[in-house]
Amino acid sequence: MKHEKIIIIGAGPAGIAAAIQLQHFGFSPILFEKGDIGGLLRNAQSIQNFPGISYGISGIELIAIFKDHLEKKHIKIIKSYIEKIDFNNQFILFSDTETFTADRVIIATGTSPLSYSCANNKNVFYEVYPIRQVENKTIAIVGAGDAAFDYANTLLPKNKVIILNRSERIKANRTLYNEVMEKKKNLVYIKNVTIENIQTNESGSIRLILTNNESHEVDYVIAAIGRKPTMPEFTQKLQESKEYLQIKKKLLFIGDVKNNHFRQSSISIGEGVKAAMEMYDVLTENEEHACD
Repeated sequence: MKHEKIIIIGAGPAGIAAAIQLQHFGFSPILFEKGDIGGLLRNAQSIQNFPGISYGISGIELIAIFKDHLEKKHIKIIKSYIEKIDFNNQFILFSDTETFTADRVIIATGTSPLSYSCANNKNVFYEVYPIRQVENKTIAIVGAGDAAFDYANTLLPKNKVIILNRSERIKANRTLYNEVMEKKKNLVYIKNVTIENIQTNESGSIRLILTNNESHEVDYVIAAIGRKPTMPEFTQKLQESKEYLQIKKKLLFIGDVKNNHFRQSSISIGEGVKAAMEMYDVLTENEEHACD
């Protein structure tokens, strides 16, 4: 059983920022990530509000910068999924490969998509990155929030995109909405509609039966209908100690896992830095007092 002083679970912007800041303070945090680093940045076509990058940058490009920073700082990333966490004077983390213990844990596990009732099809996705390179396809996107319109922006104009909004309300920010709606040639926008049935044709394409009695042939469907926090299972003992551990800065939650719809990389990065600073203050408190 390996012991670490500080373990960070999740290598999205929040977890990466916390790891870099802790390493800057002289610690050696370990990052756990079950997949590729970057979190939801993998889906972002163009990030226009990241300080210092006025020209905009794609999520993939920003992830490459983060990866380079982690490598240059020699921050260790363990490709493993933390399934459950217990606490007994120290944290006990059960991964899909082995067990670890830690003095302090930062949870930066982000979110997972809400399941879609008609999604029993291999060509139905919840995020855009698996098909971001496709061309000359027809893709239906279910949803009308920032994610849905950003996915549409990624896939246009090399594909035809059908946006299906279950109401009249547009949840996406106005700038993004206008940018997508200007690409009218390859865009179909339908409001007050849901998918009643999904049928798979022999050719592999999908036939969507809508509640407005329309039907559409598409190659892929992306369900962008919302997300929920995702995190490892906490044992009963950890649940009972969670509030105390948070007060003592031994257990911290940062980034999208706690921020509801405020999913912005800059917010997550700030929280990662702040969490590292809070832990540093606690860990060095006795040293400071010794110097008084």
